[in-house]
Amino acid sequence: MLNQDTKNIQENVAKYCLGEELKDVQAVRPKRLAHYKRLINSIITDALENSFPITKDQLSDENWNLMVEEFITEHKCKNPQLFLMPGELIDFAIQKKYPEKFEVNYLIDLLKFEWVEVEVHSAEDIEFGDFKMQKDILNDPIYFSPYTQILHLNYPLHALKETNISERKGDFFYMIYRQPNGTVQYIQLNALTTQIAFTLMESDYSFHELMNDMLKNEKQSLKEIVVPQAARFIEKLKNLGIILGIREKNY
Repeated sequence: MLNQDTKNIQENVAKYCLGEELKDVQAVRPKRLAHYKRLINSIITDALENSFPITKDQLSDENWNLMVEEFITEHKCKNPQLFLMPGELIDFAIQKKYPEKFEVNYLIDLLKFEWVEVEVHSAEDIEFGDFKMQKDILNDPIYFSPYTQILHLNYPLHALKETNISERKGDFFYMIYRQPNGTVQYIQLNALTTQIAFTLMESDYSFHELMNDMLKNEKQSLKEIVVPQAARFIEKLKNLGIILGIREKNY
């Protein structure tokens, strides 16, 4: 184990590399410390740029560099794993009120969206639970790919390249998923399909059981419209590889 003096030296060097003043650290050459600091800054900067390329593109160079610099010097990282560190930028950006400062009010949404893409892409490979593939998946609990997340945002990020989304605040839903080849994709949902997908993911409802429960107080004419549309949505998720099959109920 490291003795206390060695631990203190490591802590002081780390704090210096992240922007604090250098305390008395013997046996460490100042010139070498400067190289360490540049290296640490470069590693963190690269990690942020790789995690949030669209965010970087949406901000001016000045604002992006300011956000990165303040994150490095002011934020006390909670996670020791480098690949998880960029996710901490979201709360930091909220705390620093960057959307208001930079006049990019969808900034937090964009950070959240890009970070979920990273999480889904880098999620550890896991052993799938028991499920069966069959043509009819509407009468049993449905098994979703574990590499799937639903995200509720305030701005329509899917229209980022088409229009000024700052003036279109509302409720927008996205399903982000990983394909078997590792590629991460997303589809846009509405309030109804979000409720359907989330409930089927988190419960033992079959599709038909859920539809009966959701529409039990509605007119038959509405049921005849909604149920086929919802069934086509489930078939779409199956074709995309988001739904893998059916499973047993969790008793």
